[in-house]
This record gives sequence, structure tokens and C-alpha cells, in this order.
Amino acid sequence: FLDGNHDNHELLSHDSTEMVQLSEAVTYLPRGHVWEWGGKKLMALGGAVSVDKNRRTTFISWWPSETISHADTERAISNGEGEDIYIMFTHDAPAGVSVLEEYLKETAYMYGAKLEGESAAHRRTMREVVERVQPRFLFHGHYHHRYEDTLTFKNRNFTRVIGLGRDGQAHSWFVVSL
Repeated sequence: FLDGNHDNHELLSHDSTEMVQLSEAVTYLPRGHVWEWGGKKLMALGGAVSVDKNRRTTFISWWPSETISHADTERAISNGEGEDIYIMFTHDAPAGVSVLEEYLKETAYMYGAKLEGESAAHRRTMREVVERVQPRFLFHGHYHHRYEDTLTFKNRNFTRVIGLGRDGQAHSWFVVSL
């Protein structure tokens, strides 16, 4: 798994780039971790802004280190740039994904301008990483909204972005076969 915004980040090592075996069946993929599977290179980059953190308790149900740091960003770019990353697994989405941006405009009333501003800034940081790494596919959760869209870059390369839905939502799951 990779970390999201509601995980206890005090228990996770964001400084490591190596997988962390937590039990026989559970492995944590730290921010910026790159690995090979089925002959393809994959990357993990967890983290996101809790737009409901004003209703949560610090170090109980909300952790300040939930967002990717400058060091996380640099590590992800350093590990992924020029590496032909096939799939990037993230918790948050990059900025500029038009289907998601439209959905967020429709649901912005639920959160408030300050928290949506923090969330938009985090998506811009994610965009910076994705532009530099340019994976072919990016799968993310966080918004609990199922969609597919394409993010095109200045050099005409593109990344297919797939947002995963929530439990009970039609097509909320996805299977990746390499």
C-alpha cells in the first residue's frame, strides 16, 4: 500500500525509498519508491490534503505530514525521471485533469476555500512530479470518484489518469495486468 491522507504518518517512514515489509502480507511503498514488476517500472507517491482536517484531531485522526514534502517531491523526480515509468500509483491526483477539476468545482461547497486552496496547491506539486516523470498511466484514489482522462504535456507526451471510486460505486475497482 501507499499512504493516503488519513493514515498515521508517524508510523510510516517517508524518508526511505525501499519497500517496508510490515507483515507477511502487508508491504508499504514509500513516497518516490520505484520498482520493477513484469518487466515494467512502477512508482508510488502517497500523500494528500485532508479537506476535512478542521473536523479531525491532530495526531489522532489527522497528521501534518500527510502531504508530500519538498524532499518527497525531489526524491520522486530523482528516482523516476528518465526511467520510463509505466504506472504511477498515487493517492492524490495531479492538477490539470479536466474531468477531475470539473468534479471538484461541483463539490467545492463541501470544504471551504482555505482547505480547497491547500488541496489545489498539493495537486500542482503532484503535477510537477508527473510532468517530470511522465508515466504512461497514473492511478489514484483520494477523491472517491471514478473517472478516466488524459493529461497532455508540452512535449506532446501524455499520461492516462484513472481515478478510483469508492466502495459500492459502479466500476470502483480496477485490475492492472502486466
